[in-house]
Amino acid sequence: APTWQRGVPYDVRQTLQSLGQDPDTFDLIIESPSPTDWVQWQRGHLIPKLKWQAEWDELYKNVGLAEGYRYIGLQPEVETKYGLWRSWPKEHVQELIDRLARWPQIRVVLIGQEATTSFLGAHVIDLRGKTNLYELLSLVQHRFSDLIVPDSGILSMVYYLDVQFPLRLISLWADPSQGVLKQAVASPNSQLCHVPLVGERRNLSTVSAEVVIDALIPSEPLAVCRHAQMVAPRQGQAGCIILAGGQGTRLGHEGPKGTFVVAGKSLLQWIIEKAPPDFPIAVMTSPLNHAVTVQFLEEHRYFGRNVRCFSQTMGPILDQAKRPIPGAQAPDGNGALFRSFEASGLSREWEEEGITQVVIVPVDNALADPCDLLLLGLQIETGADATIKCVPREPSDTSMGALSARLGAIEVTEYIAMNQKIRYVYSYIGIMALKLSFIRSVAGRKLPVRWVWKAIPQLKAKFAWKGEQFIFDALIYAAKVEALCDDRIGCYAPLKRADQKNAVEARLSQGEK
Repeated sequence: APTWQRGVPYDVRQTLQSLGQDPDTFDLIIESPSPTDWVQWQRGHLIPKLKWQAEWDELYKNVGLAEGYRYIGLQPEVETKYGLWRSWPKEHVQELIDRLARWPQIRVVLIGQEATTSFLGAHVIDLRGKTNLYELLSLVQHRFSDLIVPDSGILSMVYYLDVQFPLRLISLWADPSQGVLKQAVASPNSQLCHVPLVGERRNLSTVSAEVVIDALIPSEPLAVCRHAQMVAPRQGQAGCIILAGGQGTRLGHEGPKGTFVVAGKSLLQWIIEKAPPDFPIAVMTSPLNHAVTVQFLEEHRYFGRNVRCFSQTMGPILDQAKRPIPGAQAPDGNGALFRSFEASGLSREWEEEGITQVVIVPVDNALADPCDLLLLGLQIETGADATIKCVPREPSDTSMGALSARLGAIEVTEYIAMNQKIRYVYSYIGIMALKLSFIRSVAGRKLPVRWVWKAIPQLKAKFAWKGEQFIFDALIYAAKVEALCDDRIGCYAPLKRADQKNAVEARLSQGEK
């Protein structure tokens, strides 16, 4: 029936008459066929098998994908217009492409019938509308190591292809009661590794690019850190940013966390006084504590150092149903550093002054060194965009992130996302060195927002969802990341809760002896 369209009502008698058939000559006309119900007995039992002819094996050569790369096939959207809810959001597709750019051996190959949306990336090969079905299936077998597809015809054909070849197949689902998941049988290809990712509430936007990366290229604990010699930066080459946007609520302190006194000095003083007088330091505050922090530093004449302040941005606070609470905002995490530092104009000023390296330290670690020569030494020696400082992991580090690696690229795994069955070697202490040029390049990037259910001080201890961005999420955009392991006794004494004060004071007293 050439006039029938999916989802459009039709009249069987009129259709038969248009085809030159007399409806009255038929013994039975089924006007509402349900083939889905007819084959229900097959689900979970019958494995569909698509036969492949050997002469089709060479068709991939028509496309000309050279050897030596890891080719990842990606279908950005479904081809059928009636099921657009099956498509992954375009911004997620672009973010995934951006994240994969850090590995020079990876090429992303876009597949499908037509290129309705452009995606950017020097590592992208767009074959949409340029291959026939047999060429595509030959490519999947002989060039692709991975394939990322929504619930589509391509997914079904690859899944049921009766040929043995290795492939990691990642499928994206808004509705898991469809397609190959509904059939609920194994692929005839025993070498196919199928990883279905299902969105929440029939919404594929809840499947993030980060989740796809985890399925595509699983991380593993970083096994070995490099060590560096003491390489002092040239005069005026380095600066420091102190992350001090938080309040001292958990310390029982009314005021900015940086003004809390431990062992006779404020946390800000402990850090700032380690720097030479002309060493540039920028303190990132938040609108909640900016004025009080600036006043505090002015009253102490900036401890005789070259200190400037800038404020980070704020983000919305959500109620339990994840709806914005009117008028409620909170600092949006230390990942705001990139755009906030750029917006302040300080990044441009430092660049004009010849600063190329920046040490990032949290204000709650009184042992942090704003001009850490070992850290800067490895950063300069290797030419890395970022160098992370870490310490050997201990059993008590359960609330600390850990260093991991993905295809050789070093990154930080947040503690709530860690696999508890895996032994991690190094703990992240919130200190790193970044190239100033890298900081400026990330300012225009949109980092992921991680929502955390926590007590919000300005809501009088009421719990709510707080969105935070993290500095370490920017590492995916770094061309090169290094790590430096140090002795925690000399570099890490976190003061996050009031009950940690005595232990920190003891550590600080030992360091002054």
